[in-house]
Amino acid sequence: MSRKNDVSKTFRLSPWKRFWKLELPAGAIGLVWNPVISVAGGWFFLISIESFELGNRDFRLPGLGLGCFRPLPLMPQISKLYSRVRLWSSA
Repeated sequence: MSRKNDVSKTFRLSPWKRFWKLELPAGAIGLVWNPVISVAGGWFFLISIESFELGNRDFRLPGLGLGCFRPLPLMPQISKLYSRVRLWSSA
């Protein structure tokens, strides 16, 4: 028998309480980590295609990529902070 079964029998947990008290806390890290990793690939692609070169032409589209990789020349720290806030608030 598994430890979770032993614990649920010892504390007489119903299936619903077992889910809330044992299964959900044990899986919380995976439940948070999976969407973070899934979305990270999409954000990387989106940010990377906003700034590209085609032949001798340079394209800079306004968006998160421009704020992350091309900070404002006068206030680079504030620009980086602003782009990170925009990134987290739009997720």
